[in-house]
Amino acid sequence: MSSLAVKLGVSSWWSDADEDDYSIVMTKQHAVRSRHEYDPHLQGAVDNMKRYTLGKGVKLDAEIPDVKQMLESIWKKNSMQIKHKNYFELFLLNGEQFLVLIPQGRGQSFDMKVRRIRTDEIVEIETHPEDSETILAFVRQVNDEDGNVRKYAYPAWNYEEITKDKIDGAYSKYDPKNPDYSSGVGISDVVFKEKYYVVHFKIGNRSRGRSPFVVVLPLLKYYGDYLTDIARLHHFRTRVMLIENRKDMADSGKVYPMPRGGVRLIEGSGVTYRFESPDIAAGDSDIVGRIIRLSISSGLTMPEFILFQDASHQVYASIKKSDNPFVVMVEDYQDLLSEYYQVLAKVMVREAVVAGALNQSYKVVDFEGDILE
Repeated sequence: MSSLAVKLGVSSWWSDADEDDYSIVMTKQHAVRSRHEYDPHLQGAVDNMKRYTLGKGVKLDAEIPDVKQMLESIWKKNSMQIKHKNYFELFLLNGEQFLVLIPQGRGQSFDMKVRRIRTDEIVEIETHPEDSETILAFVRQVNDEDGNVRKYAYPAWNYEEITKDKIDGAYSKYDPKNPDYSSGVGISDVVFKEKYYVVHFKIGNRSRGRSPFVVVLPLLKYYGDYLTDIARLHHFRTRVMLIENRKDMADSGKVYPMPRGGVRLIEGSGVTYRFESPDIAAGDSDIVGRIIRLSISSGLTMPEFILFQDASHQVYASIKKSDNPFVVMVEDYQDLLSEYYQVLAKVMVREAVVAGALNQSYKVVDFEGDILE
């Protein structure tokens, strides 16, 4: 088994290294994005998952009219109806997404920006010292226009709620708002970005997300190489060969150019011509290729006839079956997105109430209906 892993160049993907290590996470994300740039099968898989999951699009809804109007206004001003499709594509490729919500203005002039932070800029996720699943902040590292490294701590969307009971004593240094804060990766002089709330979308239960395409990257490469080799082999073996049979055998074994198109050849008493029909043994290669295709489809929980657009192995009516694994996977992604977008909406409502843009009595907003349209 180890020799196979080395041959495919995938041994590092299943190593015992820390799955949350920044360099490992970034290496995997970069590998998936790079493959997506030129691999038609990976592009097709991403597009299929995006279209089946998002459908007509995403909308935010609320039963209170002025809350609904406020949400729709922020959604429209940030062009989210267009952006969210690109965000979801990056979410699939990276396995995670960081969106920062920035409230602006007060009263009727209240607004909120929704911006994406590149995953490679988040170098540390700071958690509560007594609860690793409770996130306090996200440490972002960027270079300014002069090339100087700048470090910022963006509070998690529920930071105030988490820290309402002050973190003090020996643990106070873990609070990014504390002047003495130093992140776990040795980053000091971190500027706390108050009122910049981050919502972390992620796939999986690790602190950093994991793209569903990581597991099939070796197979996609193997399948791409297989197709290239088969195409080259068939191109060579299907070259047309004209054989001239002469009784005198004077030129036996010599090679001559093929006749030009439109040329008339006249057979004599001792000369005949025939075209050789090569056997390319296509049936053997089809079996190997389909095994790889099925492995890729299995790894993505996506039917072969959808991923490779091959209806000969299935009918499209079967995609409507509720027990289809692909249907279940799409519904899981819809539920996951619904939860994350409800978090976005709740932050918008909370900050609007704080800014006086909504009635102060709105403490909790219940969202009716489906977030996904």
